[in-house]
Amino acid sequence: MAKVLVIGGTGLISTSIVNQLAERGDDVTVFNRGRTEPRIPKTVKRVYGDRRNYAEFENRMQEIGTFDCVNRHGLLYP
Repeated sequence: MAKVLVIGGTGLISTSIVNQLAERGDDVTVFNRGRTEPRIPKTVKRVYGDRRNYAEFENRMQEIGTFDCVNRHGLLYP
């Protein structure tokens, strides 16, 4: 079992990834803004925030700890 963070986690591709990780028994956490109704198992931990607010993002990451793997989907902003 891996401890996995998915940044996003509610879009078309990332929802499928989150569901597959949870089904195989991984400890999954999603980090997103909480604007989209998630279609993911209730066993998946949810952490809300805006990754473009770098100070907030860094604080939230320190609060939730370390992960074996981080997966991010979505657009990159300069």
